[in-house]
Amino acid sequence: MRIIRFLLVSLLSWPFLTFAAFAVTDVPARAEERCAAGIPLDGEVPPAAIPRSPLASGEGITVAIIDTGVAPHPQLRHLIAGSDLVSPEEPDSLRDCDAHGTIVAGIIAAADRGVAPNSRILSIRQTSAATTHTDEVSRARGSLASLAQAIDEAVDRGARVINISVVACLAPERARHLDTRVLDSALDRAERQGAVVVAAAGNRSNQCEDSSVVYPAHSPTVISVGALDDPHSLADYSLSGGANLLSAPGGLAAGLDPRGPGWISAVGSPDSSGFISSPQTLIGTSFAAPVVSGIIALLLERHPDYSPARVRAHLFSVAQPPHGSITAHEVLSASLPPALPQRSVPELSRPVPPDLRAQSHARSFALSLGGITLCGVFLWGFAARYGKRNEAG
Repeated sequence: MRIIRFLLVSLLSWPFLTFAAFAVTDVPARAEERCAAGIPLDGEVPPAAIPRSPLASGEGITVAIIDTGVAPHPQLRHLIAGSDLVSPEEPDSLRDCDAHGTIVAGIIAAADRGVAPNSRILSIRQTSAATTHTDEVSRARGSLASLAQAIDEAVDRGARVINISVVACLAPERARHLDTRVLDSALDRAERQGAVVVAAAGNRSNQCEDSSVVYPAHSPTVISVGALDDPHSLADYSLSGGANLLSAPGGLAAGLDPRGPGWISAVGSPDSSGFISSPQTLIGTSFAAPVVSGIIALLLERHPDYSPARVRAHLFSVAQPPHGSITAHEVLSASLPPALPQRSVPELSRPVPPDLRAQSHARSFALSLGGITLCGVFLWGFAARYGKRNEAG
């Protein structure tokens, strides 16, 4: 029963899989694996919370998702398998027992609803709430070291955006004594290599409070993303820390089903008969972060030369107060060159046909004038010659 309670606590505290907050110590040597299950969506898939932009689709941009794995789905047209740091003996980063990573991937790249539907998704499995052996429990929870390893792989494989919707939430006094050099080094390398790192700001809970230090969201080069209830209100459950805080909608009406081709509206841990007694709706800063990651993929498609620092500067220049909300339209419209000033263009008209009669009169006048001139010259010459004869006679 302890492993079931462990799964429930993990799923109910999304963003969810807070790999520094798992506190299970007496998992049986051969615990039964129980994967999360989704509640199928009833009815048509509703419109996405973020309207798509016609200016870009994420074409040519790789987004790494460091999470619980991403299951293949018809909506994910460009899915790439990365490392499995949870089960390296039997690696499969395209397996998602927790449903979390697949939902995150769908927000970014689902063909019908994704923010950047033509982006490539690189799945790196770094954490999971489902374990099968005692010696796997610690590894499955994830660590700052394995997070750094995942970031390094994302950079090595050409990711321009790295989405991290898992968090380590620590009390300030504990954070002061935490050695983060390995993580800091990986984040610095990502910055130098042109990869923008986006992380969930964290969900408020007894283990994660406003005063907590959240990794990697509080790192200076990471874009931290809080969750909005509406365009102007931060959700009650959302933390708002981090040096580079933006915000985006954190609630989903529908997420990709990691068990099939459809969509789900909630997720939970089933009992032995498959019944989910306490399904949880899809809300959390975990699902706000990929909205921003998708928007960054759109921006980088249009401006592949942008550095992470320039991306951050651009986003914060258009973010709306008071919580730094952004939309794809605002971000991409602000990246367009300024419109050229409108200049008046003279109206073109047909040439006026020549006045042939006037031209004829002009020719006649010219000929007459020419004739008179010739006559005058002739008479002048004749008179001069006649005058010389008279003088000689």
